[in-house]
Amino acid sequence: MTIYTGDQLMKVKIYDPYAEFEKIVLSNGLTIYFRYLPECPWTQVWFKVHSGAKDGEPGVAHFLEHLIGDNSKEGSESIRKFTESYGGYAKLGTTSYRDTRYGFMLPNNQLKKGLHIFGNMLVNLEITKFIERERNVISREYSMDYPSPISYLREQQVAEIMYQEHWLAKHISVLGSATDIETIQLPQLQSFYDQHYNPSNISVVISGGLSFTKTLEMIQKSPLGLSTKAGLRNPRLPVLSQTWLPTVNYLEYSNKIDYGMTTDESNNYYLNTKVVVPKTVLSGSLWDIAGGMIHKTLFTELRLKREWLYSIHISANLYGGLYSLFIRCPNLLEPASKKIIKVIDTCLSKALTSKRLFDDFKRKELNSIKMRDFVKTQDIIKGSIKDLDEEDRIETIMDYLAEYEAAKLADIQALIEHIAPEKRLSVLYKP
Repeated sequence: MTIYTGDQLMKVKIYDPYAEFEKIVLSNGLTIYFRYLPECPWTQVWFKVHSGAKDGEPGVAHFLEHLIGDNSKEGSESIRKFTESYGGYAKLGTTSYRDTRYGFMLPNNQLKKGLHIFGNMLVNLEITKFIERERNVISREYSMDYPSPISYLREQQVAEIMYQEHWLAKHISVLGSATDIETIQLPQLQSFYDQHYNPSNISVVISGGLSFTKTLEMIQKSPLGLSTKAGLRNPRLPVLSQTWLPTVNYLEYSNKIDYGMTTDESNNYYLNTKVVVPKTVLSGSLWDIAGGMIHKTLFTELRLKREWLYSIHISANLYGGLYSLFIRCPNLLEPASKKIIKVIDTCLSKALTSKRLFDDFKRKELNSIKMRDFVKTQDIIKGSIKDLDEEDRIETIMDYLAEYEAAKLADIQALIEHIAPEKRLSVLYKP
């Protein structure tokens, strides 16, 4: 098997669909990223509104997203029927903390109509109906996430300990709280729409079989291109150079009492360890390497050696200027629940100082680049939007390659002080 170094990979011809995007900003501020697929009979379009649940009052962005499609001239059902009749799709909204997204796929000869429908939805809408219906829908959605009244309060407590003055301490859920959902009114929704749904605050990511010239002409003549609606791009969150200590380092909650669980799962022990790391210390590429090192060490120690659990889940979520790292240990044996935090302490230091593990996972990431399978255009578009979230640009495969190649063990070791025991919050969920 050939093991490529970064320098060798730079010389290997790698298919890089992200390098094929062209960018243009219209005079009204609308940003367009376009990728041409010769002879392709269809076009996929995704719209990224650069505002999400972190903006405005809690729950408003998500509530508004529920109303966008049905307050359009066509209505949600007709839009879906139109796109699906051609074998395409319509995605009428998904809200995250950072943005709100909409999209569709249609044959090239129907692109103009699709741009007209979605353009009107995103810049020319007046919210007038279905507010109480969607309030009920969102309330049911909320009850699925928080089955008992106290469960939200427990999550709020964790957030306030972890994030303190940061906006994540206020925005516990994309949905908002039960009180937020009950009290949001039409003026708040229309005000949020008027402020955030404007061409300057929207990026369009397109991939399809029409030329850039033809596609651009259609966009310029669509409601999005013609709109003179005033507004500014929602500013990117500042990058933090340092974080803060949680006010406590350990909590215990009852699955049954605090979360209202009644299933067999309520009898399990579950540990969730969280820590906040500034973006200046960690990047996505560094986490790919460091996360692999941590998972390998914990899995070896906790499952293979001690037989305390079946699986371990490790993740890093980027929230603007900081990463929130999670180590989740579900279905723990009861004796393990009393010892596992100290074992995790030891494993983290061991993992992040191992040159062997660093070399192994850096090599893995470098070699995985040439194995990537870029078949689904929708996945490429979603990857592009993720890049816009995190870096405000679409990163190419060669960009990632350069980041992996530049990674040093010292960069990984710099994480140690940021995930020290006094900076982590561990929550044990027990029967």
